[in-house]
Amino acid sequence: MKTLFFVIFCAASVMPWKLAQADGRFGVSTGFGRSTETQDPVLLIPMIKELGAGWIRDGIPIAEVDGANLGNNWTPQQNLVFPAHDLVWIRLATQNNLKVVLCLSQWSVPDEVARVAAFVTRTLMADPTLASVKAIEVLNEPDIQTVGGKAFYQYYGGSRNYASPEPAWEAEYAAIANATYKSVKAVNPAMLVIGGGASVPSTFCEIQNGMPLDGYTNHPYSTGLYLELTPNNSNALAGDGIATADAAGTYSSQVQMLQAWARKYGVPPSIWETEWGQTNGIWNGGENSQAQCGIWAMRRLIMSLALGVTHTFMYTAIDEPGQPSGDAGYTNYGFINQNGNKKQIYYYIQRVIDIVSGIPASHHAVTSSPAIERAYGFDTADGSYSVIGFWNAGWSSDQGPSQQTTLTITHPNPQKVVLYDPVENTSTDVAGWKWTGTGLSVNVSATTYPQFIIVK
Repeated sequence: MKTLFFVIFCAASVMPWKLAQADGRFGVSTGFGRSTETQDPVLLIPMIKELGAGWIRDGIPIAEVDGANLGNNWTPQQNLVFPAHDLVWIRLATQNNLKVVLCLSQWSVPDEVARVAAFVTRTLMADPTLASVKAIEVLNEPDIQTVGGKAFYQYYGGSRNYASPEPAWEAEYAAIANATYKSVKAVNPAMLVIGGGASVPSTFCEIQNGMPLDGYTNHPYSTGLYLELTPNNSNALAGDGIATADAAGTYSSQVQMLQAWARKYGVPPSIWETEWGQTNGIWNGGENSQAQCGIWAMRRLIMSLALGVTHTFMYTAIDEPGQPSGDAGYTNYGFINQNGNKKQIYYYIQRVIDIVSGIPASHHAVTSSPAIERAYGFDTADGSYSVIGFWNAGWSSDQGPSQQTTLTITHPNPQKVVLYDPVENTSTDVAGWKWTGTGLSVNVSATTYPQFIIVK
């Protein structure tokens, strides 16, 4: 088989491509008016669109819809009002061609959730300016939502960290989700209904018990780990017999195991990561730079898209003042600071989306020799345009060691190979790549920040 050798020399240049479209897999979890931060939708929604997001995820407290807070005395259509504040940002999302996940939370009694969800869905259907809402999410992190002054799992009983046999709180949540799914679909069969979002073992249990949803939510914060890892591994939850990740606790294994679990039990393998993020505040014993925060977030985002996560939402649009600064706080998770200025993470994520927007994850493996930590491919349907994101993982994201390696990918007929650096926002034509007729090999230097090989 003939091997072709090319040597091309080109000075580094600023990335020439501009964002052509939003990526429908990527969204931002916001808090318009109900978080400690000031989130102005007039300011932020155009910036979220410019970022390259295709979705917004936000919520409405059920108590604000059922203004009388009637609880068990609630009757259909009595005292229900769609909050006027939410009409504003939903209409802005519609105007900016953004889709919306609307999370319903904070209820008085369990059957109130399904009833309010049906009312909300009817309201949305009746007004075309609210057409951006495409999915209803059944409660936010239901295991720790407050009921009767206690966390959900404490109120109904059972552990957050064990899912088999099914604890009482989880059975209660499943009943709420099932009823909400039916009530929404009765009004609008096209409206998606998603849920879960509690501690990971419970999501596996809900899938196993066949909770009928269009997608299953997960909040894969890494909490003191770099973003290739999760706090869960195959041994941490051995008591209930359900492993939620491999022995190392890798994020990639958790995604793949959730998808495989769904296929096993005959429900849609549709994973919605409705929250995750990375603070550049005080975290993991020290303060992260904006650059470090952005680099870790780029790595996780590339993984989410390459692993086939249906939708992934980063938290949040703007920094939250007044929050605790420790690991449990939410300070400095935003893309934008409190002065309305874009942070480094904004530009880093925008550049990743610019490169992979609309390009599906590759069906072909990317190999590296010698092996590096991560390499993921994206290909257009005809295979003529490919993108490979690659890096070596580690904490020292700004000045980590580099490793020489050869990446090999499947490509039908490469004409040009470009190396793109999203940190410096520069692209360089690659010298000395090889094509065997089916496979393309290119020598690169992998660092702890992601880079891209683009093949045309």
